[in-house]
Amino acid sequence: PLAVHNKVLKKSKVVGNKEKTGQVIRNILDNAIRYINKSGHITITITETDDYIKVGITDTGPGIKPGEQKKIFEKFYRIRDEKNRSIGSGLGLSIASNIIKSQGGQIWVESKYGEGATFYFTLLKEIHNE
Repeated sequence: PLAVHNKVLKKSKVVGNKEKTGQVIRNILDNAIRYINKSGHITITITETDDYIKVGITDTGPGIKPGEQKKIFEKFYRIRDEKNRSIGSGLGLSIASNIIKSQGGQIWVESKYGEGATFYFTLLKEIHNE
């Protein structure tokens, strides 16, 4: 099941490209779907501060080992599963990272191995001088 929790009280505009940001979300969701089991869950949470919107995508998959958490955003880096097989092309998270950084945001993962992972990214809010 997929759950979305939107904690943004008003409609805020962000700096960035709608299609490219959609690609980031699809890349992260594709990975989450690939790694969770049949009874797993994916939760999307959206929060905001004065300066940015933060999106968190949490899955109940196997999690990511601490030594791999920074590497997964590198081009062609692939995590091996329990049977020592690599899954995917190793490009999705690298592309996601490049897109978010090119839009002035940040992207990172927080994970406890064996307990799932949460991928976060931020997008700057548009500033309106009144």
